[in-house]
Amino acid sequence: MKFIYIDPINRNLPTRIKIDDNRDTNYEAILIRLLSGTLDLYNVDLNNKKIKQRINYFLYTFEKNRMVSPGILERINPEFINDEIINNYLLRSRNKDFFKELVNELSCAIYFKHMNSHTTAFIHIYRFIEHMSITFPLFYSSISNNYYNSFGELKGFFDATKNSGALNFHKVFFQKLFDCNDRTIPYNNEIELDFSFLNENDFRGIKNSFITVINSEKNLKIDDFRFENKKVYFKFSYMHDLIITFRNRFFHYMPTQKHNLSTSYFISEIFFKVFNDFSLNWIGYLFGEITERRIEKLF
Repeated sequence: MKFIYIDPINRNLPTRIKIDDNRDTNYEAILIRLLSGTLDLYNVDLNNKKIKQRINYFLYTFEKNRMVSPGILERINPEFINDEIINNYLLRSRNKDFFKELVNELSCAIYFKHMNSHTTAFIHIYRFIEHMSITFPLFYSSISNNYYNSFGELKGFFDATKNSGALNFHKVFFQKLFDCNDRTIPYNNEIELDFSFLNENDFRGIKNSFITVINSEKNLKIDDFRFENKKVYFKFSYMHDLIITFRNRFFHYMPTQKHNLSTSYFISEIFFKVFNDFSLNWIGYLFGEITERRIEKLF
């Protein structure tokens, strides 16, 4: 799909974080602006509908922007509106094709979310996560000022994930990233998924879906989840395993496989309507953390 991006902030932004069709597109800047909820987009392949993306997924937990202004970006990271730092940082962003793919997957997810096609939106969220699963750790390690430190970081990530795939490599990377700093409070905090708009029977289906997924994944423990008043509570750090396992249990349905998610009780459009915002919040929070560290290392 092809998208056009319109910047609703007309002034007081550094040149390279402002989205301008008259200049070569910086896709990392578009990614920052989309995840911060400060950009409009049009899908030119379908209905050319204008979508105002106003949810700030960088923040724990995500929130809707009442208005768009440079202050939103400053609240996320003061360096985002520092002319010298953000312009130089984005000027060094060499991985155009990689960020272009991420922007397209995120744009598709936002588009289908606004069109109330929540299962389709989740597919694009998952594709985004798969795409970044190896590359983000490589980016992070590559900007180390010390060759041996960089090599040691990468070796540690690979040694910890032998024969377990790219997504687990990504998980171990972020665990190590958060373990070595003091900014881990949101990562370990409890979040609330609110299904209170459902009747008792439909919420029972949501609860049974969680139980099925938890029982199928060794990293998830039922005692770490609470189901109260049609709400589900668990640590934010479990989002990675939940995203992957819900995808596997629902989209990889096999009649002979235990722990399938049955459509007799799992209503995907209802579930992903709530779950997708937290999945995007997971992406935004992690991308914000890695961007902050990349800026710190470079400047």
